[in-house]
Amino acid sequence: MKRCPICGAPVPTGQVLCVNGHHQLCTCAVCGTERASNIPSCPTCGSSLLGYRDTDVAARASTEPPSKEQPAPRQRWKHAEEKPLETGPRMIRLRESAVLRHDWWRIGRYVAIGALTLGFVGIVAYLIGELGTRTDTPSPTVAAMTSVRDTQATVETTQPSVTVEATSAPDPSSTTTTPFIQAIGDAIPVNDLRMSIYGIGDLRIGDPADQVAGVLTATFGQPDFAAAVEPATAHPGACVGSTNSVLRWGILEITLSDGTFNGYRIDMSLGDPDSVTAELRTASGLRVGATVSTLETIYKSYQVTFVETTDFGSTFSLRRSSGEVLFWGPVSSTDRTGLVLGVYSPSNCD
Repeated sequence: MKRCPICGAPVPTGQVLCVNGHHQLCTCAVCGTERASNIPSCPTCGSSLLGYRDTDVAARASTEPPSKEQPAPRQRWKHAEEKPLETGPRMIRLRESAVLRHDWWRIGRYVAIGALTLGFVGIVAYLIGELGTRTDTPSPTVAAMTSVRDTQATVETTQPSVTVEATSAPDPSSTTTTPFIQAIGDAIPVNDLRMSIYGIGDLRIGDPADQVAGVLTATFGQPDFAAAVEPATAHPGACVGSTNSVLRWGILEITLSDGTFNGYRIDMSLGDPDSVTAELRTASGLRVGATVSTLETIYKSYQVTFVETTDFGSTFSLRRSSGEVLFWGPVSSTDRTGLVLGVYSPSNCD
């Protein structure tokens, strides 16, 4: 029997409350720390098991038979090598180094993925290019052309037209030693063969056909095409009632009538646009492939008119103020971005 330390009321051994409801002091069953019975866990070891004060235990020991010796209270387990976490400058450097290594590894992974992707794209592009170069019937490509706006009132004109019964030039591999056309003189620089209303360079309209053909052969080699022609859409330089023929080097074609040089034209549709004759230009510097805007700029002091024709589509005409045609030709369109597709000498037929 003990008494309540608060009110002094008697409290039987093992009772946690006195008759007045006061909590009694108890001891932790694990570590022996004393606490009030209403505190749920030991402040020292955290155990919730309650025991009795030493005086209570001694009192009970006098009335109870002796018991076996109780084991010592268990202590919290702690690893023998447990050390506090290092937080000094060295640990900070180590952590920064680890983070940096992780970042570099991630960057390297992205670079590798990018390199593999570029390699794959390059292989696909190469295969597509190989397939494109193996087509059996490649079509010639023509550089993009721009069209020109009308600078003067549109004039409806009808250009003479000619059809051709084509006969190809002799085979260069033939065993004959006689050339198809006898070359005359040395090759002339292309820049000296400027086209005008009078002819090509020093080759004038009305000059003997053999002389003109021989000089051009010395410059460009044997013609790619030779044929007798009749007046029709295909050859606008041929004259009705005359004996007409044409010779062609690349995109240059000359018309011979009754043994004289009667006209010329250069046209992107006649041959290889990369041939030497594609370098020919007018006396003022116009060449096929130039934009209509360039045509208007070069000949701003002349009349440049546009007309739609049945045989040639959109065409331009360059005229003096008197109305005389200097030359004409087809264009891809009459827009400012259109292209000059050809340059034709004016008709010299009576």
